[in-house]
Amino acid sequence: MNRKTKNILVVLLLLTNLVFAQEKKIDFYGAGRFNMINSGIEGNILRQDTTNPRKQQSGYALFDLGFHIRPNENTEIKATTRVENDLNGFWGAGINYQLRELYLRGLLFKKIAFQVGDLNTKMTPLTLYNFTEEAGENQVKALQLFQEINHYDKFYGNNSWRQQGAQANIAFDFKKYINQVKVSGLITKNKQTDYFSVPDRLFSGFTVATKSLNHLQVAYHMAQTFDVQNTAMFSNSHFKNSVHTITLKDEYQWANWLLGVDIEMGKSLVNYNEYQTQVKTPEGNSMNGTIALKNNTRKISVELGMNYTTTSFRSMGSQSRRINWDQIAAQFPYYTNREIPRPAGLIEIMTDPGFLNTQLNPQLSYFDPQYENIRPYGIATPNRQGLTASVSWKHPFHDCVQLKVSYLNEQEITGQGTTQLRQFNELRAQAKIQLNELYGGKKKFDLELSYKKQETHRAGNKTIDGIHLNSEFIKAGMNYVLFDELSIELAAILFSASGNEFIANRNTVNDIDFFSAYKTQLKERIYIGGLNYQFGANTCLKIQYQQASRDNGLDIEKNYTLHRFAVIYNLFF
Repeated sequence: MNRKTKNILVVLLLLTNLVFAQEKKIDFYGAGRFNMINSGIEGNILRQDTTNPRKQQSGYALFDLGFHIRPNENTEIKATTRVENDLNGFWGAGINYQLRELYLRGLLFKKIAFQVGDLNTKMTPLTLYNFTEEAGENQVKALQLFQEINHYDKFYGNNSWRQQGAQANIAFDFKKYINQVKVSGLITKNKQTDYFSVPDRLFSGFTVATKSLNHLQVAYHMAQTFDVQNTAMFSNSHFKNSVHTITLKDEYQWANWLLGVDIEMGKSLVNYNEYQTQVKTPEGNSMNGTIALKNNTRKISVELGMNYTTTSFRSMGSQSRRINWDQIAAQFPYYTNREIPRPAGLIEIMTDPGFLNTQLNPQLSYFDPQYENIRPYGIATPNRQGLTASVSWKHPFHDCVQLKVSYLNEQEITGQGTTQLRQFNELRAQAKIQLNELYGGKKKFDLELSYKKQETHRAGNKTIDGIHLNSEFIKAGMNYVLFDELSIELAAILFSASGNEFIANRNTVNDIDFFSAYKTQLKERIYIGGLNYQFGANTCLKIQYQQASRDNGLDIEKNYTLHRFAVIYNLFF
């Protein structure tokens, strides 16, 4: 037994003694997971390959153990450790120990709530927000566990970013005109200095929110990122990004109808100072709002939205992306004798955690337009203006049928490389049906369907400024309970994209240097079948077969099909 293992065992024994000695002051929680994947690859991509294997086995087992310690009524400590063992490591050679989470939370003067250490940070869609990744919305049930695991490991939570620092908030109650005023703030470290050429970078946020007696909520938000000068000896660079927004929320009730209003508007400021040369980005502006009308009796709702975000709007906290296209797939990463990275497909985006980003980035990161070209940076995507509309309906009894249709129409505010403007259209449809509720069956039988179509168009000659890009997503899933705990899961995901685009090549200060021509003629198919055994609300065993094919009509030599057999056991306690 090595020294590190002995130390961990000693700590566990001491904490166990504390539990018995101080009842209710320490709670344990945790998670366990076993993942084994047997994969194979075939197709044209292997024709010129004489060294790469055609099959791979991978997997791991891990255990998270958390301690929830309350020394007194005003202090709380949370710490989570992880022990992970790669299935390719024998006799402890592949074991990895890490402190996964640590923070202290407390109450000062019985008024000020604070937390230091690891933070799950989130403000508003224009200041600090972690938007859902491509292909992540309306995920089929067969792949939901993969998505939940990835989000758990990356601490995505409820559209939040995991950062380290401190945050605090205090609330004041009133009895006239205003019901409550809440003040909150945070400061985190975004980048570590190397003491020579890279300075420290901090992110700070501040909110003052008021709630009136008639439920009107008005709030001011400020998010700021800035370099700390003199923390790097040989650096004259300085970056600062400030975003100021005001949000307004209100509700009006009459009879069975509820009218809700949600608006956010603000501006951004960016300054770069690099090698004595100052670059100041023009002030950016953004305004987003929705009006929603709901009827709780008929269970129907209608929502109208508008968006106006200028070309120069910059917000590091809301324009950082989850998907990092610079990563390489974990399985079969290279082809042509291990010389060229294999082009990743949808199956990697939805299941491979290596493609998920955890850092706030000041640059507008690259995105693949065939998967998402309208709002690659969420609602904070710059150079957009337009309208959205959606209608949703639920069956009046047991919500056994849920339907939703939405439409988006936007265009650019300023042209990129031309006076012509891109036009964007998006149609979405979603249906969830509990068939057993409709025909009176005793065994649960669920169907889920979703459809998304995006179209980008810009008038002009295709060789110069003309653009016409189409993409379609179809997701279908079925879940049928065979016995009380055992169910069968089937799913199909169909994707196609065709057309052309021009991708903006940006420098370090987000200015466009040039445009790269982009063409696509792609089809992807994912078929899934398997069994799910549910031990309880938080524990399951999943055995699944996945087949994913990628057909590139412009480069058939890169076509391939993946076959994967996966076994996953996941639990929380």
